Amino acid sequence: MDPLTVSTLAATAVSFLGKFLSHATEGAASKAGETVFEAIKAKCLSDKSKTETLEDFAREPGDEDLAAALRVQLRKLLQADEQLAAQISELLKAQGAGSTVNNVTQTAGAHSTQYGVVYGDVKTARGADGKDQ
Repeated sequence: MDPLTVSTLAATAVSFLGKFLSHATEGAASKAGETVFEAIKAKCLSDKSKTETLEDFAREPGDEDLAAALRVQLRKLLQADEQLAAQISELLKAQGAGSTVNNVTQTAGAHSTQYGVVYGDVKTARGADGKDQ
């Protein structure tokens, strides 16, 4: 898996886990959150620093610093374990059931590029003239 895809997957997984751990998800999303969390936790058990990072984030899922630390650790895990990456990718895609998954790249300023994944319907903004922007 290429580094950009791994980074995007890690960021999406951490965001999804943050919602799950904050109890903001219900039903199937909650079950998927639990499955993602347990899959990551199982892979972290052999590394104390990764386990601590995940546990710290689980205690305070709204903390941006802890989220960033988990993204770094998760990116390393996903790069080393393509099976885990595929499993998490499928679980996250399932949350957009029946929807399109789109990778998004946006250049915002001289030296700022943002990446992300959008689940669901993606619409292009249209200007007053009716043309795509």
